[in-house]
Amino acid sequence: MMKILFQFKNLWIILFIIFSSILLADNDIDKYIDDILNGELKESKEKLPYLINTYPNNYKVIYIQGLLEDNSEKAVEYYKKLYNFHPNSDLADDAVMKIGEYYYVVGSYIQAADWFKKIPVYYSRSNDIGRALNLYLNCLIVI
Repeated sequence: MMKILFQFKNLWIILFIIFSSILLADNDIDKYIDDILNGELKESKEKLPYLINTYPNNYKVIYIQGLLEDNSEKAVEYYKKLYNFHPNSDLADDAVMKIGEYYYVVGSYIQAADWFKKIPVYYSRSNDIGRALNLYLNCLIVI
């Protein structure tokens, strides 16, 4: 009986360590996103290969890849990946907006409208809902 309790206690310790490291890593990734959005790219660019290797399918790392990508078409592919694999994440609405903005800028108004329409339909609590609706209506006018 004592051996089972000891193993159970060890399991809880291992689970605690795993979840603690996940939470700490998530906070580090959030810091990199904030840095990028504030124009401080150097550290995030240096850490990106490590983040990709350590957290290859983390939606925040995919978002960082999109933010740091110089080629806008490749950036859109990262945002689409985030949307397709993590549609319920807290960054999915921002990824959708960035995709819509890309298509709007390059003059693909039908595709842009399709992406902007997703914000009120799927992300009704998004901070970008007003802007998305405005751009959606602009697309419809141009079309």
